[in-house]
Amino acid sequence: MEDMKMATKSILSIIIIAALLVAGWLYLVKGYISMKIRHAVPPQLTYNARIPGIKDVRVIIDPIRLIKRENTYDIMYKSALSKPKFSNPEINALSISGGGANGAYGAGILCGWTKAGDRPVFDVVTGVSTGALIAPAAFAGTSYDSLIKDIYTNISDADIMKQNFIDFLLEGRPSILDTQPLRNVLKKAVSKKLIDEIAREHVKGRRLYIATTNLDARRGVIWDMGAIATVGTPESIELFRDVMIASASIPVAFPPVMIKVEADGRIYEEMHVDGSVATQSFGSGIIMGSDEAKTKKVNFYLIKNGKFADAPEQVPLKIWDIAGAAFSTLMTWQSYGDIFRSHMLAKYENMNLYFTFIPQEFNEPRKGEFDLDYMRKLFYRGFRTAQSGGYWTRDTENSAEEVIAPGK
Repeated sequence: MEDMKMATKSILSIIIIAALLVAGWLYLVKGYISMKIRHAVPPQLTYNARIPGIKDVRVIIDPIRLIKRENTYDIMYKSALSKPKFSNPEINALSISGGGANGAYGAGILCGWTKAGDRPVFDVVTGVSTGALIAPAAFAGTSYDSLIKDIYTNISDADIMKQNFIDFLLEGRPSILDTQPLRNVLKKAVSKKLIDEIAREHVKGRRLYIATTNLDARRGVIWDMGAIATVGTPESIELFRDVMIASASIPVAFPPVMIKVEADGRIYEEMHVDGSVATQSFGSGIIMGSDEAKTKKVNFYLIKNGKFADAPEQVPLKIWDIAGAAFSTLMTWQSYGDIFRSHMLAKYENMNLYFTFIPQEFNEPRKGEFDLDYMRKLFYRGFRTAQSGGYWTRDTENSAEEVIAPGK
């Protein structure tokens, strides 16, 4: 009997090992085949790629040009992108960072700010990742606050993603999760009415920008969403939503978004993922490069959808926990650099920098990534804070240390 048990265990072990080997083989083969049949842009044509049938609506941020003392403004407006028109006495700009479900904080801040009665009309709005999901409604104005609130207080994991793990293992799929549910949500939320409103404001000179990361190019891409909105075709509306989804597509967890482009007379596809891979927030460089910013009062508001520093926490000795902790730490330190860059511009240029982040003492429990109870509590924390005022950390003549660690 004991020998039979041992034999059974041996057979089961062999079956399991064989299954894993087959799964690994399929994964590698499928991945290799998909790489071969994917029509990626040849590296030498990276900067020549354009969206078919649409004028230039984006720019690749090249770090080689940045080290040559060109700023983001120079790179953008030496391209074919149209410049913002700052017709008011003051320039008001808003930057909304990444942060996943923590976007509920930024959503609450904006809605509470409206309630407080002093939220301005922004000349420029930028968004990355979860910030890209908020930015279009924030740009369109306070009448879309209910849409922002609904996204972050009534939508949970099931409305954003579904499991894709078996296909990930057996078919070499590019992600563990499938974001088709999120596409369905955005199809309703980002309506033609909203896109038409964004187009009208773009014509007036206001600008809405969203960042994605082009993995093939290894570079960030800034999209002029208002310019896309003005095209008004079904294809441009689909592109508008694709850019939003791409900006929020965490690599490996969510599938990359393939965007069709044309280069040298042929059609290719680019692989775009979460804008946070390239930057957590942006916009100050775009504003401060303009001539108008030299003579006008500039207010730059930065919403960080996260705590300024995560509390120390023991990491389990498991691959996914290690990967998650490493990614979180990377994003946190990247955000420090983004804020510090804005701080330095504020210090040396004519700009008032205001930023806000989730209070360190907010420690509500969280079950899952998009835990509805957690998001609602965070939304209302942001809402109440903004409604009562005093939520901005203001950077004027303070030192970098005082700005980054207020009250320390």
